[in-house]
Amino acid sequence: MRKSISILALLVLTVMVCRAEKSEETRTFYKEETESGVSVRIVSSRAGKERVLMDCVYNTAQFPYYFNKYTVYDDVDDIFYQFYMDKPVWEKTIHVDNPDREYILYYAQNIKYDSEDNEKAVGYEGHLWVLDEETRIVKRLFWHSDTPYTKIAWKKSGLLIRYADGSERMCTLSELLQDPVEAVCEKCMQIDFGVEEYAIDTVKYDAAADQIYRDAYYRAISGQDPVRTAGEGDIYLKSYWYYQGDSSMEDEMFLGNLIEHSEFYYMDFDGDGLPELIMDIVGDGLHVLKYLPEEEVVELFFGYERAPYYHLLGSGQLYYENGMLANKKIWRYHTVDANGQDSQIISFMEDADYKPHREDEDIWWDMAYWICLDEELGMVQVNEERYREMTRHFFDAVDQAVPSKTFEEIFGDRF
Repeated sequence: MRKSISILALLVLTVMVCRAEKSEETRTFYKEETESGVSVRIVSSRAGKERVLMDCVYNTAQFPYYFNKYTVYDDVDDIFYQFYMDKPVWEKTIHVDNPDREYILYYAQNIKYDSEDNEKAVGYEGHLWVLDEETRIVKRLFWHSDTPYTKIAWKKSGLLIRYADGSERMCTLSELLQDPVEAVCEKCMQIDFGVEEYAIDTVKYDAAADQIYRDAYYRAISGQDPVRTAGEGDIYLKSYWYYQGDSSMEDEMFLGNLIEHSEFYYMDFDGDGLPELIMDIVGDGLHVLKYLPEEEVVELFFGYERAPYYHLLGSGQLYYENGMLANKKIWRYHTVDANGQDSQIISFMEDADYKPHREDEDIWWDMAYWICLDEELGMVQVNEERYREMTRHFFDAVDQAVPSKTFEEIFGDRF
């Protein structure tokens, strides 16, 4: 078996040239410790001529990370090369009996920083690579934790990672070696996309309560009463929603805009047996209003401000649809819990502009299909047949989404 690569140097270097040439190309990797960090140079040699593919310096404090690069030279075909630079903190060669193979495991960890404060750590990101005997990547997994690891060990049952807070993560051998496509499809098949519609509790919500709730929601959207928000306190909606109103607009005009440019839903969204008012507003996104009878106030329970791609699927269920990206279509399935916390369950993407360079120039992709289910697997590319199979139940659910109601169905002739 080839010797494992130095843990301070290159894990994998893969160079794919679109046009095959008669003379053999060699690629040499140089690494040198300098005062300013690590100097990295990759040189390509063919027919006595050398070309520097990469020449740069990295500050060692920035390790570990992985790096992808794509480049074009004037006198040669496009070259796509991908390599991973990291400082693994642990490596292990394991033997598998069936089939009789050996694999190398590398684990590395880096600090995740706050996007607005580069000095503030918000967690840790672990990277695990599984390489075969030819040092080809079999699988790469990403794990997030609140604290750093304290111990990594290979057990009979798999890889054990212990963290500073006492928690542990176990990754079995089957998980490590399972094809990412099979793994993501297996998990996808376990998702229930069925549309939920929670029943109203008629004991808590009688005819008198019905009148109170509808009056409260009407006063909120018509500008008579302010709405409580988590970040801005009590505000009037016409000054909160950017596209459909502003603070100087007459209440009647604002409500007229809202009626004309919104889809309305009146249903139990959070599972407490009481109805929420849900509005899918052109330009201003999806918003859920909740009435709190004890305080006689309406609050903004949940909403995506100025994010018009989210739509109601069912109680506590949303779907995201965005076909505005260049040559890409993206769909997502989200759930929202009783506390208004949003979780993205899965996303699907069709990429019509994905054309990776291959050794065989006749192989070109004009469409690629991706599924992203969790952070550990990341974005996984699947073929069209598997993609259609995995998305079928999701699109069936979108077609059967809870239907909207007219303003008159909810509020009668109040306006």
